[in-house]
Amino acid sequence: MNFRKKLGLFIDSDKVQNFIIFLIMLNALFMGLETFPWWTNALGQLVQIIDVCFITVFLVEILLRLYAHGLVFFKSGWNIFDFVIVAFSLIPGNGVFSCFRVMRALRIFRTARLFARIGNLRIIVTAMLKALPNLVWLLVLLFIFFYIFAVLTTTLFGKMAPEKFGDIFVSFYSLFSLMTMEGWQDIVETVKSPYSKVVFIPFMLISSYIFLNLVVGIIVAAMEDIVKKEKEKEEPNLKDLAEKVDRICELLEKKK
Repeated sequence: MNFRKKLGLFIDSDKVQNFIIFLIMLNALFMGLETFPWWTNALGQLVQIIDVCFITVFLVEILLRLYAHGLVFFKSGWNIFDFVIVAFSLIPGNGVFSCFRVMRALRIFRTARLFARIGNLRIIVTAMLKALPNLVWLLVLLFIFFYIFAVLTTTLFGKMAPEKFGDIFVSFYSLFSLMTMEGWQDIVETVKSPYSKVVFIPFMLISSYIFLNLVVGIIVAAMEDIVKKEKEKEEPNLKDLAEKVDRICELLEKKK
C-alpha cells in the first residue's frame, strides 16, 4: 500500500472525520458568537486569529484529501461542497475584498456535513431531496390554485378592499396570509361581501389542510422508501455473515 492510499485511509477514518465535524460545530458556534458586539470587543484581534486557525485546518484537510484521492475527490457531491465552501473562506473579508464578506460567511453551511455523518439526519435529508420532484409539481398545482383564487378575489373584492385585493399581486400576498392562518380574521373582516365566506372558507380548508397534508405525505412516502432500501442493503450483509458462520462451523466439525 503506497503513501497516498495510507493517507486516504487515515483522512477518511472515523476518528479524523469526527474530529473535523467537531471543529465544524465549534467554528459554527464561534461564528454565532461573532454576531455579538460584546464577544468581538472582549477578544479583539483574537477573533481573527481563531478564524484563521479554523480556515487553516479546513484547508489542510481539503488539500490532504485532494492529494490522497486525486480527481476522484470531485466525484462526491459532499467533497465538491466542502471544496467550494473552503475556497470562499480564503477570500479576505476586508479592504478591497470587503464585498466578498458574504461569501466567507457561507462556511457556516459546512455544518450541513452533519447530515452525511448522522444516519437519521441523512435519511431525512435524502428523503426530502428524493421528494423534490413531486414537491415541485405540487408547487405548480398550488400556484395554479392560488392564481385562480387571486383572479377571483381581485374581481370580487378589489373595489371593497383595495389594500388587500387591489390587484393580483396584492391578492397573492393576502391569500398566502390566509393559507398560513396568520391574521386571517383581519383579512376576512376587511371584505364586507356576501360572497366572502363562500370564497375564503373553501380556500383556507384546501390550502391549509389538504396541500399541507400532501406535502407531509410525499415526504413520508419518500422516507419509507429510503428506510426500506437501507434495510434491504443490510439484509444481504447479514445473510453473508450467517453463511460465513455456517461455513466456519462446518470446517470445525470436519476437523473434529
